Amino acid sequence: METPGTHYDPMTLNRLPRHLGLPRDVFTKACALGALTDSLRRALPPALAGRCWAAGHDGSTLEIVVENGAWATEIRYLQREILKRINEEHDLALRRAHIRATPARGSPPPLRGTLPSLPESAAATLTAAAASVTDPGLATALEKLAGRVRRR
Repeated sequence: METPGTHYDPMTLNRLPRHLGLPRDVFTKACALGALTDSLRRALPPALAGRCWAAGHDGSTLEIVVENGAWATEIRYLQREILKRINEEHDLALRRAHIRATPARGSPPPLRGTLPSLPESAAATLTAAAASVTDPGLATALEKLAGRVRRR
């Protein structure tokens, strides 16, 4: 069973780089990565297939990009079967896969910078806890955390 969109008219493909203003080698590499991605997805269970892409290869290592770390773990378990199928379909000699997880498109960026402030009641509780502990390092950390009170 063929994946939709994998058959292209050769004459259209020959004219497309010029029409888009792309160098032919860039277009050729993009087509090759598309074919590798199609092969990769055919080698995977349906739940994984749409969550990964072939990012390239150097002759011995296949670079695979996945949406998150959980999917990367699944792909690592299937690495041997994936490489075998891609080697057969594309006449390559890939021996290993490098799997990289990236955040899904549209996901919020990780929190950086300032942390939210604490309410007055939490600050009072932390200050009391800092006064009652015997460990000076813990007391200092609790007092520092208590200092993050919401200023109005």
